[in-house]
Formats: sequence, C-alpha cells, structure tokens
Amino acid sequence: YQTFISSSLDNTIKVFKIPTNRSVCTITEQHPVTTISWMNSLLVSGNQHGEINIYDVNTSSAIYSKKLFNTSSTSISNVSYIHIDNTNNNIITCTARTDNTLNVLDMRMNRLVCNNRLNCGNILHTCNESKYGYIIIFGSNKHAKVINVNSGFKDHHQLQTSSTITCGDTDDGFICVGCADGSIL
Repeated sequence: YQTFISSSLDNTIKVFKIPTNRSVCTITEQHPVTTISWMNSLLVSGNQHGEINIYDVNTSSAIYSKKLFNTSSTSISNVSYIHIDNTNNNIITCTARTDNTLNVLDMRMNRLVCNNRLNCGNILHTCNESKYGYIIIFGSNKHAKVINVNSGFKDHHQLQTSSTITCGDTDDGFICVGCADGSIL
C-alpha cells in the first residue's frame, strides 16, 4: 500500500493507506501542526510553537521532540528530513517564516549544526537536492538561495526573480520555481 499523510491546525496528523483511503492512525500534538515531511517510516512535524517532533509512522509512536526556536510565537514554516547522498548526514532542516532562520539538526549527534539568519524576507518554502547536498530557500524578497550543506551551510548561489517565489522544487540539480505573477522559471 501507498501512504498519504496530512497535517492540520487542529493539532492532528493523519496517516492514510491508499487506495482504501482508510485512516490507519491519528497523531495528536499539543500545538497546531504547520508542516510535515516523511521518508520511509520516519515522520517529522513542525508546529506553531517552534517545535519539531519525530514519529515512527508504522507504530504511531513518538521518537523525538525538540524546540528549535526560542520564542513560543515562532511558527515553523517548513521542515524536511534529508539524507545527503555519499555522506553520513541524516539531517532535519527547519525554517521559520517570519524570523528568516534556517536551523539544521544533525540526528546522529542530536545537535544543531546550523543556525543561520538569512536575508531573504519571509521564508515561504524550502526544498532540497539530496544528490548534490543543497537546501534551497524561497523568500518573499524575490530570491531563491541555494545553501551548500557539504561546505558548512554556505551560500552557493542566489536566483532573483521579478515576482515573489511561491513554490519550487529541484530535480537532478535543476531548480524550477513558480512566482506570484504566474511565471514559471
């Protein structure tokens, strides 16, 4: 069976099995869930109080919880679990929409390995290119920043657009973005 996972501001995460569309479990958090990411049986969630939580989807059990942002009003806008190819990195990237911060948690060492304030306006979306070790940050100031994980989270490249970037993704080193004015680059 394939799995579909949804999250909600009502503090729940629901796991469904496709094609039956049957809910196989519901996970309830203490705060509204703003973002999720999963790979295999590992589910990572971010919430409105700046916390991430990690669950085993097969058992619905909590594995780990950590507050990554100090203020209770800092809502996590994006969270991703990343295994960088050809390295031993198993990291979780986490961004906060309004404080322009990229936090990266190394799961092996259980510590933050990056806490960078980015100059990109409100962070609207993130994605990653695991094959090459890049994290791409899309901001409200019409910029996409490419961050190189393997070089200590340094800026690798910056893309400027004529309109706010509302979404984006990568594939084999190529970045595709959608902008508020309807353009796709």
